[in-house]
Amino acid sequence: MEDEYFLGKRVVRVDGRVAYEGRQVLSDHSGTYEFDLGGAPAFLRISTPDMIRYRYELLAGDGVAPSDASSGAPDSRDLVQRYPTLLSSLGAIPMIAITIAVLALAGEGRLWKDPVLLVTGLDTQARVTSVQTPRGAHLLHYQFVTDSGAYAGAIYATDSEFALVQASGLVGIRYSRVWPAINGRRAGTGDLVFDLALLALFGFVAYTYAAAMVGGIQQAAVVRRLRDHGIETSARIAGVRTYRSAYMIVTGWALDYEYATIDGTHRGRSGILGKSALVTWPIGTNVRIRYDPERPDESVFVG
Repeated sequence: MEDEYFLGKRVVRVDGRVAYEGRQVLSDHSGTYEFDLGGAPAFLRISTPDMIRYRYELLAGDGVAPSDASSGAPDSRDLVQRYPTLLSSLGAIPMIAITIAVLALAGEGRLWKDPVLLVTGLDTQARVTSVQTPRGAHLLHYQFVTDSGAYAGAIYATDSEFALVQASGLVGIRYSRVWPAINGRRAGTGDLVFDLALLALFGFVAYTYAAAMVGGIQQAAVVRRLRDHGIETSARIAGVRTYRSAYMIVTGWALDYEYATIDGTHRGRSGILGKSALVTWPIGTNVRIRYDPERPDESVFVG
C-alpha cells in the first residue's frame, strides 16, 4: 500500500495489481477511514504509536470492521444524522460581519479605497491644512477643490514625503471622479498588489462563510421537505467522507450513496454520523432514502 501524506494519494495493490486508487484529503491521519475496495467495504486504520512513525492497518473481507469500532450493538447516538439547522446556519452572520468590517475599516479603508482610486481616480495637488505626529508618524490633513465643491481628507506621509510638504505646503493625492469624498494617497504598485491580495483573501473568507450559510439554509429546507413528502427508494452506499474541526479533530462521517430513478443514476450524502454508522452501513450496503421525483438530484438519507 502507498499513502502519500501531503499529496493525499492512496494506492492499494493486491498481488501486485492495483485494487484501489484514490485521492484523500490532507487531514487523513490518525483515524479509521473506509473506502470502496472492489465493491466491498475496506478500512484503513492509521495510528502514530510514538508520535513519529505512522502505522497502517488494512482490513478487508466479508464482515470486516475496524479494530477501534464499537463492539456489540451500535451506539444509537451514532446513527442519528446531524444536518445544518436554520439557527446554526445563521451563526455565520457574525463572522461575515467581522470580515466585512475588516475590509471596510482596516488601514482607514485602504484595502478597498486604493483599488477604487486606481480605477476611478484622478490625480491632484491638495493644500495641507494641519499636521499631526501620532507616535512619530506624519498625519497630513488636506483640502482640495473640484468642480463639484471642496473636499477634505487625511493621509500618512513618510519622512521624505513630509520634507517635500514642508517646502511646498502641497501633497499629491488621488480622488474618485465619481465621488470625490473618496480620496487618499497615490498608492504605489507594491501597495496595490498588497491591498488586492488582502482584499481577495478577506473576500474569499466572507464568500466561504456566506456560501456555507446559504447552503446550510437550503439543505435544512430540503431535508425537512423530503422527510415529509419525499418518495422512498433504495440506494447503495458508495463511499465515506470524514469531517474534521478547525483543530483537525474528527467530528463525524457522512455516507455517500447512489440511487437510480427513471431519470438516471444520482448521488447523495447523508448527514454527519458517528463511527458506528461505518459498521452498520458499510460500503455496498443497501439503504433507504427519500427523493423528490421532480428534482431527482435532491435526496435525504433514511437508513
